[in-house]
Amino acid sequence: MKMTAEEKRLGMLKHRKTYAEVGRQLKDIVRDKFSIDTLKEELEKDEHLNGIPLKVWDNMAAVNMHILKMVIPKNLCHAKSTYVCALKEAAKQLVEDYYNGH
Repeated sequence: MKMTAEEKRLGMLKHRKTYAEVGRQLKDIVRDKFSIDTLKEELEKDEHLNGIPLKVWDNMAAVNMHILKMVIPKNLCHAKSTYVCALKEAAKQLVEDYYNGH
């Protein structure tokens, strides 16, 4: 069964809410890797930041595994995909902060 546009939108909102607190704790890691200009450009092209190779996100997760394991809630799966989602959420928050003047 195909998801409706509204179901997709609600799914994305739930996903962002799940990773919002974790993302706040990971902004420095992302800021050290990417400039705000790079993140803005990539988000303009694709809301999921898929223009940045997955290998880059995977490497960031591997290097920062000890931090990710501490900040990701126990009820979430502790897998590379979860860590990448958390890092991408932090990147999105950095761009939102930029546009909000923070």
